[in-house]
Amino acid sequence: MKEGDKNNLSRMALSGPRSFGDKASDSLAAAGGSWTFIIVFLIFLAAWMLINLYTFRYWDPYPYILLNLNKSDYNTTMCR
Repeated sequence: MKEGDKNNLSRMALSGPRSFGDKASDSLAAAGGSWTFIIVFLIFLAAWMLINLYTFRYWDPYPYILLNLNKSDYNTTMCR
């Protein structure tokens, strides 16, 4: 075992077992920072704006307040 591995293992042993919240936040951060998620999210944003722009019934008229609320909620979740 390398010296760096020993330090990492001792640090993990001192911190105790990981809670459900720790595991969930690590999973969310790993998924939210992936290129797949970023591309899918950009496609979703473009689709939201195009559908809203070219349909007869607007559920979120320009300047897309509901869309901005969703984006700010996402940003808040990822910054924690």
